[in-house]
Amino acid sequence: MSTREQAIWLLVDASPSRVEPARREMVLRAAEVLTPDEAYLANMVISLFNFYNAFVDVNGVSELSPEGYEASGKRLSTQGYAPVPANQVRT
Repeated sequence: MSTREQAIWLLVDASPSRVEPARREMVLRAAEVLTPDEAYLANMVISLFNFYNAFVDVNGVSELSPEGYEASGKRLSTQGYAPVPANQVRT
């Protein structure tokens, strides 16, 4: 893993921490490597994932099965998050 990737993972790990000094230390370590824009964008993505996970949990959405995760990973790796246009759907 690159130094930048390690710094981003520090931000990911800092996100759920409720121990302010520990969280601050992780963020400051990440800030030594990342540009302000990189830190900002990483935090936006982390925040959105945290929001989405909480939203899904509160609304009672069931977790995917291992097979569901496998199928989702294959679909995302080939199609991304955007739906396939109707004229390109294979039946």
